[in-house]
Amino acid sequence: MKKILFITTRNILTTCGELRLIKNRAMSLYYDYGIGTDFLCFTKQSRIDAKHESMEFPCKIDSFPIKKSRLFYMIKEVKVETEKRLNSLEYDVVILSGPLITALVSVIKKKYPNIKVMVDIHGSLEDIVEVAKNAGMSRKAFFRLLYISEKYLYKRYLAKSDGLFVVTKALKDYLDNRFKTEKVPGFIVPCATKRMHIDEEEYQRNRDKYRKKYGINSSDKLFIYSGGISSWQCIEETLNLYETLCRTHKDYKMLLLSHQIDLLDKSRLENMGVITDSYSAEEVDNVLCAGD
Repeated sequence: MKKILFITTRNILTTCGELRLIKNRAMSLYYDYGIGTDFLCFTKQSRIDAKHESMEFPCKIDSFPIKKSRLFYMIKEVKVETEKRLNSLEYDVVILSGPLITALVSVIKKKYPNIKVMVDIHGSLEDIVEVAKNAGMSRKAFFRLLYISEKYLYKRYLAKSDGLFVVTKALKDYLDNRFKTEKVPGFIVPCATKRMHIDEEEYQRNRDKYRKKYGINSSDKLFIYSGGISSWQCIEETLNLYETLCRTHKDYKMLLLSHQIDLLDKSRLENMGVITDSYSAEEVDNVLCAGD
């Protein structure tokens, strides 16, 4: 079997949620099915220069810098680099992921009819609108233009693809309703840790260790949130729900794990008794054993 060529404008270089989803999926394809993946990454220079998180499986990552001012002019460069890779005949599947990349669907299918083209969808288009809510005027205008462009590309190209990667059935239903993708197969791969098996003794050790660290009694019910704090991740709604539950359940506790804790209202978290911390992606697996 040949390999997958993954072409993206998402961040697959430094630690973040979208890297986690893409990496875990590619690792599973490699270690469980023997299917390799190489990456073409178009992202900002600062990410290319930063310390990268390892993919943890053999792969090739070629990174190209882009500027927001040139974002809408990069498709020609992406097309050139894509054709270089596909002309090597190493790949029989292409996965497209991230803003504006969907424009390649017809280009690839027309020139390389034997190659399957998948589109990787991480969320609704309205996520772009959410990002723009607290932005300045110039960023709002940029995200508005990006939203309009993505909506056009989705309408024109999603239904022509060979398959869609989605994180939930609800997301596939959303795409079917808005972009007429009912006939396109949807592959539901939820966001998750890479761990496939939990040893009972190891689980109990980790549970005892971290509950002791945070002073969680055996009778307490511990909620854990782990991830970023972007608006579409609903941190405010999560905290509001926890606050409501605590009015009638005094034995409820909450642990919030994020690399972006400094962006939250610390006084509010302290008043609610929310415990905060930050870990590497590898250790988070162990900390989650403490939760209920």
